[in-house]
Amino acid sequence: MSTVRSPDPAWRFAALARHVLLTCVVAATLPACSAEALCAASGIPCEAAPSEDEPDETSPTTPPEDDTGPTEPTDDGEPRLVVSEAALDFGDVVVGESVTRSIRLENEGDARMEVELRPPSAPFILDADALSFELLPGKAEGISVTFSPTDEGDSADELVVLTTDREAQRTEIALTGSATEPDISVAAGGDGHSINDFVSIVGLYEDSREVTIYNNGSASLEVTDVYLYNDGTGGDFVLSGPALPVSIPVGGRTVVTITLRGAQTAVELPDTTRDLNVCHILSNDPDTPDWTIDLYGLVI
Repeated sequence: MSTVRSPDPAWRFAALARHVLLTCVVAATLPACSAEALCAASGIPCEAAPSEDEPDETSPTTPPEDDTGPTEPTDDGEPRLVVSEAALDFGDVVVGESVTRSIRLENEGDARMEVELRPPSAPFILDADALSFELLPGKAEGISVTFSPTDEGDSADELVVLTTDREAQRTEIALTGSATEPDISVAAGGDGHSINDFVSIVGLYEDSREVTIYNNGSASLEVTDVYLYNDGTGGDFVLSGPALPVSIPVGGRTVVTITLRGAQTAVELPDTTRDLNVCHILSNDPDTPDWTIDLYGLVI
């Protein structure tokens, strides 16, 4: 009886190596389905070569450029409020006058933002097209606040801005201002409102008196006119002083002179007559815009 000998192990290893090499070469050149079938038939696992239509995951890819422009706002983004001023200081404003300041609200986020304004109280006045509005990304809205005081003193309030910005749902803008006003007083005679002892001698003597105008207020006093009303009797009052209008600073003063001259000439027989005039001082004092001084004089 003959004995069948098993193949030499070295020969089996060489044959298997040639088989694997041939299988891998074929798998790299054939379509994926053929390579997979060959590998399955040989009992050796292998991976199909990547298709030309499939991207190679081992190499980076460059995303396509977006040339569609800004995208429409969606609820996926976030609005972001930017306020141009954190506070508005109106400084000193004369009673009866007004000063206006502006604020800019801007949405620098990437989603639409709802805005609601809560206005301050007098003497601050909000000037806006609407108290509620919408700001799209990149858009801004300008609003104004006016300080219009009617009484002297300091004022403070705030403008409240409510938005859908989660980081700035409530923004308070401080408003401050100081109302000032001039305060006229006049030194003339005993009470500042009458001078009753003028005496003029026709052709010989003219009686002159100084009238001092003071500003005791907290704002500049603007004297716009000083004039006399003459009733036409007997003598004649005249004015002299600085050119008008004149501005008197806080704590300052100015002087005008009132003179009684005789209406008759020296060659005529003098008549004793009582002269009545009124001096008017016009200014921006809100309480006493027309200060009057009664003038009485004797012409002989």
